[in-house]
Amino acid sequence: MKILFSGIDVSKWQGEINWTAVKKSGKADFAMLKCGHGRESPTQIDKQFERNYAEAKRVGIPVGVYHYSYALSPADAVKEAEFCYKLIKDKQLEFPVFYDVEEQSQLKLNTAELQNIIKAFCDYLEARGIWVGVYSCDSAFAKFGSDIQTRYACWVASTSYSPKDCKSYGIWQYSWKGKIAGINGNVDMDYCYIDYPTLVKKNGKNGFTKQCTVQKEKTYTIPKNVTFRTDTSKNVITTYSYKSHGNIFLSDHFQVKEFASKSGNKLYSDTVKVHNKLIIILEALFAELNCSKMIVNSGYRTAAHDKAMGGNGSGQHTLGRAADIVCYDKTGEVIDAKKVCCTLEDMGGIYGIGYISKNAVHVDTRTKTSKWWGDETKSGSPNISKLGYSSFHDYFKM
Repeated sequence: MKILFSGIDVSKWQGEINWTAVKKSGKADFAMLKCGHGRESPTQIDKQFERNYAEAKRVGIPVGVYHYSYALSPADAVKEAEFCYKLIKDKQLEFPVFYDVEEQSQLKLNTAELQNIIKAFCDYLEARGIWVGVYSCDSAFAKFGSDIQTRYACWVASTSYSPKDCKSYGIWQYSWKGKIAGINGNVDMDYCYIDYPTLVKKNGKNGFTKQCTVQKEKTYTIPKNVTFRTDTSKNVITTYSYKSHGNIFLSDHFQVKEFASKSGNKLYSDTVKVHNKLIIILEALFAELNCSKMIVNSGYRTAAHDKAMGGNGSGQHTLGRAADIVCYDKTGEVIDAKKVCCTLEDMGGIYGIGYISKNAVHVDTRTKTSKWWGDETKSGSPNISKLGYSSFHDYFKM
């Protein structure tokens, strides 16, 4: 990954920092500031937080913050979030607010318990317009689970090797023994791979006003010259039998059997679930790209089939709402998957798009509230927004 910014993270342990000297050193493009720890006592506010914030802002160093956690339950996490929010609500932060979860008492909890704690803290702040993330050592992220890694910004600490358990990090704390003018002793050093300042400001988070103009969203057009098996005005998922209904056409270009839970010669189930909105999207894309054909590599999947394919057994495929496809132009050549992703984006109203390979694309019918435009070639299948991009056009430079 490309390093966009080099930075530092500091707390009371660095004492009174000479921020003018830090700025002049050229070694701190950003700074992560500890705001506090725990859940309510004034003594738990970091003694240098207010000064560090004011001075970093004065010299023009963008900042984010982190809050150290002791929470062992979601209720505790909410109290910590309330305390953290009191400390930051009147400030402008160019970088996310990270929840520092690393206490041994916490890491002894199971994954579900840890996820509930993290989500409680993060959900509270997100509801108040904060771009939030999670900080911990690399090995802890394996226990947090992939849902946390793909859902929130990640800041990982790993000083002896490149992170491996945290699959989708935006910031890497690579050293605890950095030296920089203006700071006595050691200081933590960080690399940042995502342009958080641009994204935070553009989306109006962390005390900034949203920059974009609200416009009516474009929605894909349903082809008028295509016959669909189900009413296009409805929103239904239909269950078919592979043996009895396999040859039935769901639309002009797609049959039931193409969406069966099948891998090679192995049929996982006679059941085939298909969302009619998925067929509508595929036909709209077929028309938009002027395809000669479109191959469905994978449609409906049972939980076992989904896990065999690398999924978690409960994704969009298991609901009959997703398809992995390869598109062909009128000459019979495969259409570049990057172009397909950008076309789906441009069509509007499609919130599940994934780049699988140079030929294949994932598309699903999830709603806007769970929008995922991601890259499955990268570990963790991160949202492109987590990689610092708001569109496939920017991501693919198209």
